Amino acid sequence: MDPFTHLHCEIVGELAHVTFPGGKFDGVAVRELFELSNQLPEVRPKLLVDTTGVEFVPSGGMGMLIMIRKRFMSAGGQLHIAIPNANIMQSFTLANMGRMLELFETVEDARDRFKP
Repeated sequence: MDPFTHLHCEIVGELAHVTFPGGKFDGVAVRELFELSNQLPEVRPKLLVDTTGVEFVPSGGMGMLIMIRKRFMSAGGQLHIAIPNANIMQSFTLANMGRMLELFETVEDARDRFKP
């Protein structure tokens, strides 16, 4: 059973694939993602944040993703973010998040682009 209420994490080898089953990337989801990321870098160095079904990502969520990426990079890990929703991708692009985060339009592309 997932210990989280707003996200789900599926572990496959070194990859942790995080989804948001309720479609919410709100303050609770942001806190849960941060908590999960504290547990992962050394044991699951690849984190895929999948925003499929999410309608909105608050600026606090974007900021938290930057913090998580820094943590993963300092531990030798990688963070990829799949953003299939064009409006959310545009929000990330307008906020210049593509300079700081690895953003992908599909889950498949995000998964396939991890370095070994």
